[in-house]
Amino acid sequence: MCVNGVQIPLEKPQTLLGFLKEQGYNIHRIAVERNEKIEAKESYADIQLDDGDVIEVVESSRSSVKFSKLLGEEAPVVLLPSWLERDKNALKGTVTKLPVREDIDVPIAEHLIVELYSK
Repeated sequence: MCVNGVQIPLEKPQTLLGFLKEQGYNIHRIAVERNEKIEAKESYADIQLDDGDVIEVVESSRSSVKFSKLLGEEAPVVLLPSWLERDKNALKGTVTKLPVREDIDVPIAEHLIVELYSK
């Protein structure tokens, strides 16, 4: 199954509603497209997911003023690290590879992180 462009193995028979709740989505704030068809919220509990399904979850907050500023002419220009890609029109980011220490260009005191997590 593909969810928002990411392959996710369907490990057990599951309804769309069960999957969305398991993933932590607020059912009242999203719209779901399954195999290029918008599904009605009332039918989420009746839709049985199949292995080849393509699911797109769209959060309603994308239409908010805050998100519209990210798409407009006043959108901030952001330099992305080499391990990230951005689809500005879809408000979507993709990690193309996991960064190694050399890819991170901000000063980090690793010993402080180790100290914090060793407590």
